[in-house]
Amino acid sequence: MSPLRYPGGKSWLVPVVRTWLKLNPRHTLIEPFAGGASISLAAVSEGLATGAVLCDLDEDIARFWHVVLSPDAHRLIKKVFELPVTEEAARAVLDADPASQVDAAFQTLLRNRLARGGMLAPQAGLLRRGGHDKGLLSRWYPETLARRIRAINAMRDRLHFRHGDGLAVLEDAAARPDVTAFIDPPYTSYEARRPGTRLYRHHSLDHGVLFATAAEMSGDVLMTYDDATTVRTLALAHDFDTRRLTMLTAHHRRANELLVGRDLRWLPLATSGTRPPRHHASSKRRDVASVPSVQPGKIANLMNPVSTEEQLLPASEAAALLGVSRRTLDRLMARGEVERVAGTDGRTYVTRRSAEALQRARQRATRRRLRAPDAATLLDAVERLLEALREERAATLAALADREAARVELATAQAELLLLRRLPPDPASAAGLGALGIQRTAGERSVA
Repeated sequence: MSPLRYPGGKSWLVPVVRTWLKLNPRHTLIEPFAGGASISLAAVSEGLATGAVLCDLDEDIARFWHVVLSPDAHRLIKKVFELPVTEEAARAVLDADPASQVDAAFQTLLRNRLARGGMLAPQAGLLRRGGHDKGLLSRWYPETLARRIRAINAMRDRLHFRHGDGLAVLEDAAARPDVTAFIDPPYTSYEARRPGTRLYRHHSLDHGVLFATAAEMSGDVLMTYDDATTVRTLALAHDFDTRRLTMLTAHHRRANELLVGRDLRWLPLATSGTRPPRHHASSKRRDVASVPSVQPGKIANLMNPVSTEEQLLPASEAAALLGVSRRTLDRLMARGEVERVAGTDGRTYVTRRSAEALQRARQRATRRRLRAPDAATLLDAVERLLEALREERAATLAALADREAARVELATAQAELLLLRRLPPDPASAAGLGALGIQRTAGERSVA
């Protein structure tokens, strides 16, 4: 549904994310590094999320989404139809100073569609040949772009965009168990490959802080990364599961992508199609019209959970879920750590949301206590491995040096022997050779 061609876009991952979202029904989806926002748009349009919060730090992307999600979207559509698709007209729009938010949004859309790979970085140039040698026409479809913008604008009561730091958005929603987060950060910057520096205007990110923030989320988290040792080490240190997926790039080449989440045991079911995923009773695809709408601009209402009788647990079940006695549960209710509800039958109930939130908080506290020793153990193992590699390298170099010395010594001995064979056979020489241990027999000589 996205009108943007975004480098590193995740439209190919929609089937996998669709299965993941069915495990978390009636949740709000957060995409802190939205870009083209293909995942959030698919989730909201298919009713897999009650709403979505999009965030991006790029100023041009922010202007575009603010216009698309505003009543001025029809003015943007009008500009899409009015543009003559020629290189001269396109460059005139891109070189002009935008006079309004709509002009800036149209400029962003045009640059994104016509730049090579959809890159918005300053050094990106316009495509030349395009698909089937159509040039700019191969990426500019007015009817399709207008249809997508209208569809997104029609869902603006369920979509909210924030211009700013994605980490701050995650921190604001960390305590809400009814919020799930799909995180697609910029590429990591390590020595072997640094594509983020040329693909994005804002590519610098502390990935260690991102993992720590994601680990504190009360709701479920799914991250996608380039498959790097740094990422796998961070996932292990923060108790995340990882799975490698193979995808096709824009150049039809196979590449590995890494999925990171708390529990990815559902992933083989999602890809093989042999069995339905877990919680299949609540994973039926709902019609878009059945999704309740939310007042525009009210992000607090967008994140409010749905309260039903199914979310109430009897006190005994809540105590079993938390692994405490009934007396301890009464103390937790008295302190307000879990929400107490009086049932119509006179019994005491606990909201499932508060009980699960407390359970996750205890698990996070346990992970925090164990994380430092685990990290120290991991670093110690890495250090031992490096030391073993250093010793092996030194032994290999020593063996090579000994081998080279032996080869030189053998070559020297062969040269000396050749020289001795060419000496004249006089009695003095024979005596001298005998003293050196050289014997002559029937014209043949050998080293004794």
